[in-house]
Amino acid sequence: MTGEPEAKGAPRPLADEGAQGQDGLGLGERERDATLAWVGENLTLVRRSASGQRVLYWSLGIGFVVGLAAHVGGFLLKTPTTTEPLLLLADLLYALGWALWTGVVLVLFVQVYPEAKKRQYKQALDAYEAAAPASEEAVAMYRELAEANPGRYRPELATSLTNLGIRFSALGRPAQALPASEEAVAIRRELAEANPGRYRPELATSLTNLAVTFSVLGRPAEALPASEEAVAMYRELAEANPGRYRPELAWSLRVLADSLDPLGRGDDASEARSKAAALTGDSKADQSARSIHRTDRPVA
Repeated sequence: MTGEPEAKGAPRPLADEGAQGQDGLGLGERERDATLAWVGENLTLVRRSASGQRVLYWSLGIGFVVGLAAHVGGFLLKTPTTTEPLLLLADLLYALGWALWTGVVLVLFVQVYPEAKKRQYKQALDAYEAAAPASEEAVAMYRELAEANPGRYRPELATSLTNLGIRFSALGRPAQALPASEEAVAIRRELAEANPGRYRPELATSLTNLAVTFSVLGRPAEALPASEEAVAMYRELAEANPGRYRPELAWSLRVLADSLDPLGRGDDASEARSKAAALTGDSKADQSARSIHRTDRPVA
């Protein structure tokens, strides 16, 4: 709520987003647990905020019921009334009741609902931003593990770097996302050379995410090679397994189109978007894919 004191110590959950399920905010199970723990530590503030909202909602509810009752009562009283004083009272109840309950409805639509949505968005953003240090800690942890046991932990390091880059991009910090995305591509390129069947799909994902980041930074010339390479990989994968990889090929084609447009290659961009739309059968698939990153899909 506005004017409430801010709680100290935002939650800093630890999680490997590539290894566990995520909720609508992109938070894993451990992150959700850490957020709940933070709420517990700041329960007084949370209760104060909830209490203030409860009073407001109760007041609006009572106002709506009283206004509607007065409105209906005034209408019913007007029908059989013949004397002037009672008719005046009926008109007054009818008008005031109507003004009260419609005013409550107006407040709900104009003030309460937008405020509630704004709080939800802010809470989602705060939770997402609070998890950024956790993603950085995960990268640092897997980097140490990969130094000691590269065969076991370099894939996990690449996943944590991918998650960090996506999180920074979602927070509007593409310049910080770029180094993580570039390192993830470098690691997965090495892994794909050793085991292409296992890691080429992940490399294609990292390349497309890197192209998106370059495009957001206004560097289409650097986005183009990454997106072209990703399209070529996804095209091969989609030929072998169309049900699994045709959506990814469509996504990479849209990213390619976003790289071509600023370079004055509008016809090539339109062709790429048309191919993407044909692959998915979605009329909206020809729209821009800028700022759309993807996490890794599990490989069977």
